[in-house]
Amino acid sequence: MKHLHRNIRIHAAVWIFFLSVSAWAADVVIIANKNVPENVLTQEVARNIFLGKKTLWDNGTKIIPVTLSDEKIHLAFLKMVVKKTPSAFSAYWNQILFTGKGIPPRIFENEKELVRYVTITRGAVGYVPVGTDISDVKVIKIIE
Repeated sequence: MKHLHRNIRIHAAVWIFFLSVSAWAADVVIIANKNVPENVLTQEVARNIFLGKKTLWDNGTKIIPVTLSDEKIHLAFLKMVVKKTPSAFSAYWNQILFTGKGIPPRIFENEKELVRYVTITRGAVGYVPVGTDISDVKVIKIIE
């Protein structure tokens, strides 16, 4: 009986964590430069973009992924799209960088700087919290 209660508490804690991450994820918007031809990406394609595995848009433009340093928004994005923890994402990119196979996404301190960069950089894609002024970029919908 003692183990049953412990298991129930563990499962409840896991569900609370994922529900809170889901609430955060609902507050994240994927944005791209207006020249990006795609309006919708599957979660797998979006994941591959931010892991450096997909490097060109359908029109041949180089994909330039960018991220935010804000821990809460970054965590929500990683859980929603990349399916990695922040430490696993960082370790992944450190390995790619160390082996010379790629360069990690540029990190921005705030969403205003990220939006400005995405606005003026052909092929750029990133994410911001809902409520950010994104009038000069396009929103990319992520589907399963």
